[in-house]
Amino acid sequence: MMINVLVAEDEPLILNSITKLIHSLDSDFIVCARAKNGLEVLQCLNSQPINIIFTDIKMPLLNGLDLIQEIRNRSLNVPIVILSGYNDFSYAKKALKLGVFDYLLKPIDPEELSNTLGKLKQLYANTVKEQQQHFFHQFAVGRTPSMPQMSLPQIKKSIELLGFEKVYEIGRVFRNEGMDVNHNPEYTAIE
Repeated sequence: MMINVLVAEDEPLILNSITKLIHSLDSDFIVCARAKNGLEVLQCLNSQPINIIFTDIKMPLLNGLDLIQEIRNRSLNVPIVILSGYNDFSYAKKALKLGVFDYLLKPIDPEELSNTLGKLKQLYANTVKEQQQHFFHQFAVGRTPSMPQMSLPQIKKSIELLGFEKVYEIGRVFRNEGMDVNHNPEYTAIE
């Protein structure tokens, strides 16, 4: 599993430290983008897939809270963790209203960050699983436009990721939609 992370921090030493700490705690998290301010974060979000954002609050050009508001205005559903040197309840309260995943105080406690990474990994895995289930349900009832582009080996590989229960469920959906899974070699190969 590779989880793409963006870290936004205007102080280079802290940025490097957080990047290394994330990688040392869990190698599934790849810091694929780094930003010195909120505007750079928005540029990164437009140019590459980002699964999780760690952001400072106090940054030039566009601070962390305004950045989060802009991300929410764009309907981007990406978990955001605030990294702040400010133990100020008003910041935390506004962050919670904006739907941040967590609020960590600097200097970052490795154990606390490790716990947050564990929760983020579980959230990411659940999100991916839900997306796969939705896709395969849509595929099974013939509503997925990309269906003709998928080869049977690609379908089988993707279904393997879901586990046996989901393969059985897809077969059941095929049957419920009136597809003959017992006499069609393509569907039988999937089951």
